[in-house]
Amino acid sequence: MVSQEGYLAVIATFFAFGAISIALYLFVLRPVNEAPAQGERGNNNPVIQQRRPAQQQPAVNNNATANNRSSDSSSANIDKILAKCAKSPSHVAESYQKKNGASLLSDGLVAFRYTKAASAEQASKPPSGEDATAQNRKERARALSKMLALEGGSADAGSFSRGSTFVVSVPLEEAGCPKLRRVLWLFSTYYNLLVILVVPSGVTPEALENAKSKLRGGDSDADRLDTSVLPNHRFIAASTATGRIAVVRQLSRAEIVLDFDNEVKSQLSRFGYRVINYANRNVEKGSSQLGSQLVSS
Repeated sequence: MVSQEGYLAVIATFFAFGAISIALYLFVLRPVNEAPAQGERGNNNPVIQQRRPAQQQPAVNNNATANNRSSDSSSANIDKILAKCAKSPSHVAESYQKKNGASLLSDGLVAFRYTKAASAEQASKPPSGEDATAQNRKERARALSKMLALEGGSADAGSFSRGSTFVVSVPLEEAGCPKLRRVLWLFSTYYNLLVILVVPSGVTPEALENAKSKLRGGDSDADRLDTSVLPNHRFIAASTATGRIAVVRQLSRAEIVLDFDNEVKSQLSRFGYRVINYANRNVEKGSSQLGSQLVSS
């Protein structure tokens, strides 16, 4: 039998446990459960405030603004590039300057008939007592016949149509030769001409510009190679045969490549290019083997 004192102890324990449970609910469990709801109703709870979508919205807007600015900048750059592509190069004749530059291309180069060089022959000073155009054509035909004779084949100078692409390699030390300038003038006023200046390794920019100036000639020269006849971008410098081969292979088409190195002929012939080698014996500075071989004294 349980004594009266035992019953009282049990009852006291029950009430004590109940009081403790009620206190835990009121002061611990209830505030924790109600905190999210209070934060959503506007309680200044820093934890809940950081999780609200409204607080993240400005960051999203900033990203969108940055993306829009980047897109606008890219569009502006594209427009500038397209505008440049639509302009015609400076060596295009005035009557074709308003045309879209891309529409003037043929095999990657501006077609000869659209260039200023196409009318340079008619604008040249005529030799006394003879039509300039007729005289130039005779001399050009002789130069082409001599050039073709160098390869021991047919000497039919009429096998190249007007506007064909010619590539001529010129040693730097021969740049001042008047006969060489005459050859290049005759070619550049009838064909699309590219000149590869063969330079020593480590040549200075000043030496290169000086050679170009000598090659172009003076203002008083009737066969001056000014930029309307031979634009600056048609001069290319290379120090090795491999470099010259690489330049030619960048062209979609070249009817004739004039070079003095057998390696250039051997390598380019494999890819279908017609290469004619001319002699490159030691010559006096300012003289040119090519000029001497193609132009009569």
